[in-house]
Amino acid sequence: MTKLFSKYRVILSGRVLPEYDRQQVLKGLARIFNSRADAMEKLLQGKAIPLKKDYGKDQATLISEKVRKMGAECSIEEIPEVPLELLNEDALPYASVADHGRAEKAREGADSSTRYGSQVYPNREDSVQTPGHGPDTLTNLVMSFVNSNLDYYRHQFQRFGSVRNPTYSLSWNWPAFFFFFFWALYRKMWLWAIVYVLGGTALMMFLQPGPVSLVWLFSWPLAANYIYFRRAILNAKAAMQQPELEAAHLNKGGVSKRAVWAGLMLALVISITTSNYITARIMEEFGEHIQETLPGSGTQIRGDGTAVDEISGTKTSLSRTSLTLSYLGTSLKIMLVSSKTRENPDTVGRFIEKLNTDNVKDGWGQAIRIVAEPTRYLLVSAGPDGAFDSEDDVIQPVNFE
Repeated sequence: MTKLFSKYRVILSGRVLPEYDRQQVLKGLARIFNSRADAMEKLLQGKAIPLKKDYGKDQATLISEKVRKMGAECSIEEIPEVPLELLNEDALPYASVADHGRAEKAREGADSSTRYGSQVYPNREDSVQTPGHGPDTLTNLVMSFVNSNLDYYRHQFQRFGSVRNPTYSLSWNWPAFFFFFFWALYRKMWLWAIVYVLGGTALMMFLQPGPVSLVWLFSWPLAANYIYFRRAILNAKAAMQQPELEAAHLNKGGVSKRAVWAGLMLALVISITTSNYITARIMEEFGEHIQETLPGSGTQIRGDGTAVDEISGTKTSLSRTSLTLSYLGTSLKIMLVSSKTRENPDTVGRFIEKLNTDNVKDGWGQAIRIVAEPTRYLLVSAGPDGAFDSEDDVIQPVNFE
């Protein structure tokens, strides 16, 4: 007989542990069970009280430890399993009359509506039957594969019909909507996590945001529960067909916190790699256009046509001039854009008037000149020699086309 996934109940003995204050225990229990302290009095009346919900062993142990840390005596107890026998002899080729008799006896004493598996598919015979396995065995193995958060997945799996012939139905998974990659890793769905990363990276690199991106975003949470259901069925069938490897097949399910941490590291590496790639690609294709359209755009140049080297962290006359021209270029660009007609003489006139009013000077104490060209304006410093139209001029282009 295949051993089913064991279930446990948490039992509060009704007693306060030694050296704990009763009122503090009541407050602690109220926090755990999201209730009021006075409502917890019924849990400390000296009578054992089992919590109604059944849990996996890890979850039951965790809850029990939390309760004990609050100062209440608590323990866990395994819920006896109901043995699954053959319930439908017509669907199974019996090896002997004796086998048939045992099945008949099992059917007379069994109530399939109370079995663990039939809580998922009440009154159905939705398993692939093999000698020694009842009609609920496959369903039980599916839930054993899931292992945690059983109530949620039991409810979602009902949408997809029989475990023997599942069909897709609308279902939504919120964790998969926000973090499909991490959800897939948590549920040990390595291949799907890789597919999601590769597909998402390809979309980000080669397509602009649009309808395709929206389809990609919403497809995963809509399909997540069904994908997981099919994977659980596949491993449950393998466990039935290979009893000696049942544990190995079921261990492919459950959850993995370590995989999530590994995924976080991988996501960080991918983020750094792709951001560098995308930045390089954008600058390669659109860098010149970006440079021309940004406020105060255009590399500063000298009167001889050479570029002014980038200056940072210095307080020389050249660095002060470069910074002043950059600020002025940004201001002029904003004024031109806001005036709608970028080559508006009135706008430029107001800008020149402001220069004179504020008595703006370059790093050598000289006035800054503005020169109009067909597609741009030039903010010009005469440079260290104080003479315009010489090789040491410092020029900030401001494009308006």
